[in-house]
Amino acid sequence: MNRPEKELKGFAKVALQPGEMKTVTIFLDERAFAYYDVKSHSFHVDQDTFVIQVGKSSREIVLQQEIDMDANYREEFKIEENTFLGEVIEELGSVDALIDGLKKYVGDGDGFFDNKELFRMISWELPIHSTASFFPFPVTDEMILEILADAKKNSKASL
Repeated sequence: MNRPEKELKGFAKVALQPGEMKTVTIFLDERAFAYYDVKSHSFHVDQDTFVIQVGKSSREIVLQQEIDMDANYREEFKIEENTFLGEVIEELGSVDALIDGLKKYVGDGDGFFDNKELFRMISWELPIHSTASFFPFPVTDEMILEILADAKKNSKASL
C-alpha cells in the first residue's frame, strides 16, 4: 500500500511564556496507523515499523521514535445513516444473511428478495437512509444492528 511519507495524526497548540515548560500528551490508537481499504470498506493496519515524530512543524522535528505495529487491527463495524448496505453484506459475509435477517422484519418483501443478485446490485451502493426510496419497506439502523447481532450469536454458537 502506498502511503504518504508523513501523515498528521495528532497535534496540540500550546502557548508558552519564555522559559515555561508544559507536558503535552497526544494519544495515538491503532486507528492512527490504519488506512482505508476501498475494496473491503474497512480500515487496516499493515505490520510495519512506524516513525512517530514530534516537532514545531513538519520541517522542524525535535523528537522521534520508531514503533512496530501488529497487523491484527480491524476496526469495529459501525452503523451510521450513510452506511452502505454493501458494507453490511460484507460484514455479514453474504447477501443471503442480510436477506434472511430482513425477512424476519418484512416477510418475503412481496417477492423483493426473489432475485438475490438483483437485490445485491441494488443494495450495494445504497445508504441505509435511502432504502425507503428503493425498497417497498424502510430499513432502519436498528434492524441492521439486530441482524448483525443475530449473525454474531449464530456464528459463535456454531463454533
